[in-house]
Amino acid sequence: MVFALAGRAGSAGRRLLHRVLPVHAQAAQYRVRPAVLNWSDRYGDGTPDFVRLTDPADQAAFRRWFTLIAEYQAARPQAQTPAEITDCASLLRYAYREALKRHDDVWFQTSGIEVAAPPGEIRAWSYPHSPLGTALFRVTPGAFSAED
Repeated sequence: MVFALAGRAGSAGRRLLHRVLPVHAQAAQYRVRPAVLNWSDRYGDGTPDFVRLTDPADQAAFRRWFTLIAEYQAARPQAQTPAEITDCASLLRYAYREALKRHDDVWFQTSGIEVAAPPGEIRAWSYPHSPLGTALFRVTPGAFSAED
């Protein structure tokens, strides 16, 4: 899946707050309803096109956050990791979801991660305000369809 962040450098020791207008708010602003979304899946991999991060800056930011979060959690003693991380697959799901969140002061306090210069924020949308809500992971094989 193609996701990324809009990388903005910040001063050392300070966290940048980037305002991300959730997709649902964007839809309300432009009077777009989920029913009018293009439900296509051009790669046939189960990911609808409207969820893909197509902006190269968004893609780069996602990769940076994902890597940072996964490495941070993998290096911690098991007693200090979130309870949902029980194996490699759950670590990847956790890092994926956390990378898509808005990284504000509350997120940093909750995660315990400290970064001198955050890699930026995804501008397209943030979790859980995705076009599909909290449904990030699909278990049905094949191409995505509106019925999913």
